[in-house]
Amino acid sequence: MHWADPLFVTGMNDDNDAIPLWFEVFEFFGAEASADAEFLYVTAIMATITPEELGGEELWAPRIERLNARSRRLRPEGFGPEVFEGRGDYGYYFAHQSRQ
Repeated sequence: MHWADPLFVTGMNDDNDAIPLWFEVFEFFGAEASADAEFLYVTAIMATITPEELGGEELWAPRIERLNARSRRLRPEGFGPEVFEGRGDYGYYFAHQSRQ
């Protein structure tokens, strides 16, 4: 997610391994067919924020819809901030996102 904000916010420089690693993790968790509703939910958020880093909006817009739809099928109650509380920086970030 260091692509989403500038260095002075994240403290992270560009990492040439980040994009291939992102796709490796995406595939490891089952990509769009994942049975992990939280993975689908947070992946859709990340891809919504920085689709240009992941291959472009044309590729990700329909994929984001499918990720969100599958996440809702697996967990109809969704993900409120309380799901992420107490889970470190990850939890803080996605609790904030879930409030939106």
